[in-house]
Amino acid sequence: MRILFPFESDQYARHRLPIGAGQPLMGSVRWSRTHMRRHGRAGVLASIAVLLVLGIVMGLTVQVAAKALVFQRQDAPLSLVGHWVPMPLRGTVTALLPVSSQPPALLAATTNGVWHSTDAGATWQPDGSGTQGRAIFTLAGATNGAAAWAGSFDGTVYMRDSAGTRVSWRRISPVLRTDPFLGSVPIYSLAVSPLPGHPILVGSMGAIFRGEPNAGDRAWRWIRVWQWPGGAHASPGSGAVTSLLAAPWDRHTIFASLFEANPPVLISHDDGRSWASYAANLPASLPVQDLAAGTAPARLIFLTTMGGGVWRREAGGAWQDISAGLPQRHAMPLVEVGPPSVGVLYAGTMASGVYEKVGNGAWRPLGRGLTGLAATVLGLVETTGAHPVLLAATTSGVYGYVPGR
Repeated sequence: MRILFPFESDQYARHRLPIGAGQPLMGSVRWSRTHMRRHGRAGVLASIAVLLVLGIVMGLTVQVAAKALVFQRQDAPLSLVGHWVPMPLRGTVTALLPVSSQPPALLAATTNGVWHSTDAGATWQPDGSGTQGRAIFTLAGATNGAAAWAGSFDGTVYMRDSAGTRVSWRRISPVLRTDPFLGSVPIYSLAVSPLPGHPILVGSMGAIFRGEPNAGDRAWRWIRVWQWPGGAHASPGSGAVTSLLAAPWDRHTIFASLFEANPPVLISHDDGRSWASYAANLPASLPVQDLAAGTAPARLIFLTTMGGGVWRREAGGAWQDISAGLPQRHAMPLVEVGPPSVGVLYAGTMASGVYEKVGNGAWRPLGRGLTGLAATVLGLVETTGAHPVLLAATTSGVYGYVPGR
């Protein structure tokens, strides 16, 4: 999933927007697009930091409604003629995670804790106790869908405990990384190993941590397994681990993406204990955002960036730029859905909504309705069950796609 990460930097401090009357959130999106053109890659991260922090400070509310919306996707590309419908979960939603197929349960990370839905996003409720009032930025689940973990703005990791209908989130880590000026550094990315006990890889600013349960998940031990060497001329945010991906085809393989660092992509073949470059023919430094796995048996992975292109790579092959058609060659979250033979990709962007790519064709905008704050897409997921739905997590809440409207 994904995700963009919020952080304080000199550039962010210089360009911070005033909070209060006369400064609507929509102004942040317009400013972000101008800032991307004027200030380049580091400015993009500052822009998103503004959006997320504004959402926290201004107390964006999360609402629920009982009315269900019924729509579905077929095993084929979605019609580009359609509409994005706002779902009841409003405010800044940073990530979505399916946790079961029967019923099709779904978790959402928000600036007010974790929420859950059992009807493909039509209605939402707080997901038990333990995260309300906390800004959660990333979610990860076990391959069997039986457990979930969350990374928080406060620099800690939470684990979901469920017994029947009772759910609680328990903190399982200390603050993993601190900054002398900012205090605790947020958790930007998570990956869960399919190995027994589900060891967890955690990405933060310039570091990757590995957590393992000791006594029946009640106590966890944490070690730093990678540290970015940095440099005197590093730009703000450099070395941040924006995404971690556990390879679906090999339970020992983990990928990591590094913002404005060389190399921009790492690989581990030993459950995250050691790391090597997986950049091959990529540019030496990229404003990376997300890593995603393809559904095809070719062992595909995808890499998104903010202005440095969207890339794909097959196992043993080279990275290929597939960003033709995307605005300013950028994307944030990316998912591949449907049967492998169809090859349909969906990508979320900053301020331009969702785009669709079919096979070797160019990216094209998908539907109408993602405007204003909703045009900045932080997460994408297709729900499970008999009637799958494509959902987008945005800085204005969750939206579902209805083709042909």
